[in-house]
This record gives sequence, C-alpha cells and structure tokens, in this order.
Amino acid sequence: MAGFLPSIGLSGCTNESPADPDTGEGKPVPVIISLTPEEAAAPIAATGNGGDEIKTLNIYIVNATGKVEAHVDETDFTFNTAHNEGTTASTVKLQPGTKTVYAFANCEGDAFSTLSLSDDWATVPEAVSGNQPIDIIPINAGNGIPMSARTTWEVSESRTTYKVELIRMVAKMEITLKDQRESQSNKVTSLTLAQFQPDRTKLFRPNYGIVELPESPTLSWSDWKWVQENERTASPSIAPFYLHETKGSFTVSIAIDREASPRTAILNTTIPRNHFYPLTIYLTDYSLDIQGSYRLAAIGTVTVSKNIGNGYTIELPEGSSDVQISIGLKENGTLKSSDVTWTCSPAIDHFNYNTSGQNATLVLSSEAIPAIPAEHEIIVTATFLKNGKKETYSFDLTLLIRPLADDDLTKASPASPLRETQPISIEL
Repeated sequence: MAGFLPSIGLSGCTNESPADPDTGEGKPVPVIISLTPEEAAAPIAATGNGGDEIKTLNIYIVNATGKVEAHVDETDFTFNTAHNEGTTASTVKLQPGTKTVYAFANCEGDAFSTLSLSDDWATVPEAVSGNQPIDIIPINAGNGIPMSARTTWEVSESRTTYKVELIRMVAKMEITLKDQRESQSNKVTSLTLAQFQPDRTKLFRPNYGIVELPESPTLSWSDWKWVQENERTASPSIAPFYLHETKGSFTVSIAIDREASPRTAILNTTIPRNHFYPLTIYLTDYSLDIQGSYRLAAIGTVTVSKNIGNGYTIELPEGSSDVQISIGLKENGTLKSSDVTWTCSPAIDHFNYNTSGQNATLVLSSEAIPAIPAEHEIIVTATFLKNGKKETYSFDLTLLIRPLADDDLTKASPASPLRETQPISIEL
C-alpha cells in the first residue's frame, strides 16, 4: 500500500484568523505545509482502483487556547499524481507558538461536517476531539482510502516548513491458497475468518504498529467470507481487500467438496493500520492435530498461537511446567488413531519425546521450562501404511518459548497450591 501519493511539498492557503492585539501574539509567520504519506509496512502498492487518491482533505490547525487558527482543504492544493509531481499552493500565516494539527483525507460524515474555522475546538464532536471510534467512514477504494494524522508544531520565525504525515486508517490483506494435495478433484468451496472484521476504528493511532481497538460495547465484529462461485478451480484466486485494523484470535475455516467438516485453524495475529498483511494457507493430505496443557503459577489466560503456513508453531510462555503436548496425524481431516509411528529430531533440552503415545500419538513433555526465551526447530515425521505401501510425511515444528508480556498478567489465578492448567488446541 506504499506510494499512494507522491511526496508533495505544498503550502496551504487558508482562511486564517488575524492577530488579536489583546492576546500578546506576535507577527504572523508564513509557513509551508509539507504533506506526505506514511510509507506502508510492506513495499506493495494498492493499485488499480484509484483508492490512494486524495479526494477530500481537511487540515485543522488549533492554537494553544483551543481555537481553530487555520483550516486547509483540498481546494488549496493542486494534486498531480499522473506525472508524480508535487503541488503548489499559497502560504499559510500562523501566529508563533504551539499548534495541534488534525488532518483528515477522504473522511466524510456528520463527525467532520461541523468542524468550523476560528471556533472552539472543544465543541467539535467527541469522535474527533477525543479519538473516539468511527464507523461512518466507508472502506471503499472508489471513495478514496480514509487517512488521518495528529501532530504538534512549534511555529517560529526560524522555521518555514512543517510536516503532516497522513496515515491510512485501514490495512490491506491478501490471502493465497496453496493446494498441495495429491488429488485436487475435491475443490475448495469457501474460506471464512470468523469474527475478524471490527466495524469501526479509532481516528488516530497511539503509536506506529500499535492497535488500540474501540472499547466494548460499542465495537461489533463480523465474519469475512470468500465463496468460490461459478467454475471451481484448483487454485482459486482471492482478491485483496481492505479492513479496519484488528487483533485477536480468529478461527479460520476452509470448506472442501465431499469433506464432512471444514478444516479449521486458529490465527493469532495483530494487523495494524497502514500495514499490508499477506496470509498463505497450505492445503495438504496430511496435517497434525496438536493438543495439550501446561501450568503457569499465578497467571490466568495465556495466549498460545499457531502460525498458518507450511509448518506449525507452538508458543509457550517462559517458566511453564508440567507441559504435555500430544501430536496426532490427520488424513484428509480425519485423525488416525492406529498404525502410525513417529520420529522427532533433534533432541531439545528440557523436553522428552514419547514416540509411542496413546492412540498412535507423539507426546512431547517437560517438567519445567526455564525462564529463558528460546526458539527450537524440530522435524516431526510420521510413518504409516497407505494402500499397503509404507508412506512417510514430515512436518516442520517450532517450539517458541517467549518472555512474559504485560498482557499475560491480566488475570491472576487465586492463591492456591493447585495451579491452573492452560489448554493448547491447534488444528489444521
């Protein structure tokens, strides 16, 4: 999503307030506003739909007393994106001092229409002044991608150029399905990310890469669903799409012809605004069913994540004890409970392998994991019979021992000699 707008040095001509001799303000200072896009988190452009154009623009410059000292809109600038040129406009004159600058591009609706020149900023809608959630801005490339910025200037005679960096209020996602099944006669019919899309977002982000979701109960979620229509192909194409920034644990379900139940996995992720998020999902004849538990004293709910891709990642917090992880083999979504033998290498300190677990499982166990972050790469191989012939299938498995984070401490277990057991459930 990078490069939606050339870096445009522009000066803005605005309606401006004259100096008030009773306030002690000095002579107005001519300033040039440099308007630039923040680069996206991946060097990929949102092209082909005109969604990166600035169609409407409002910049409000608020002084230290809370008055809107100047207002700039799209009519003050000349955008020439066709030839990747800059823009020209008149100069803005501002009184010296501290200014808070609010900028909105392609943002429409009641929350923005009541903003007025030389008015008390405190009277504007709470959605704007308090960074409250907005659900009235359509994420529609045809209307232009909504963008916002909030920054502070110290205006003085010694400086002439001041920067406004517009930040897209949405993320862009691209999903790729890679079908590695031996027979692809049974086609993929649908893909669902459950409760994945929040219906609103905050106007401004707190910091780069940080997602701050609107508070409940104002926030509602919806599924994102793709359905393959018409002729079903072995390699379906899913168009990239825009969404509000999001974070959490989401169930990913893939429905396939003649398979009684969808294939599912849990995606734990954070997708900040102005990020491009590629997600690759692999379909194979064989997959792992991973279940287990661990104990962690004085900690409540702890996230255990599984990356969707050509391999598996089990994430455990440092200091876990009594870890028991059971791994089984699934053939076309059905768990095999017999006639499977396992190997696992290399050995990992503090972990034991039982290659002959109950119901043809591989069991990884540990009495205690040291409080040291680590990442262990192992290969898990299953050997089984198929049509009377011996087959082997290997999987990449990562055991990620991560440091405790602030979010892990949100719920303490009660003071008791019996420590809480936390579940691990990963399925693809």
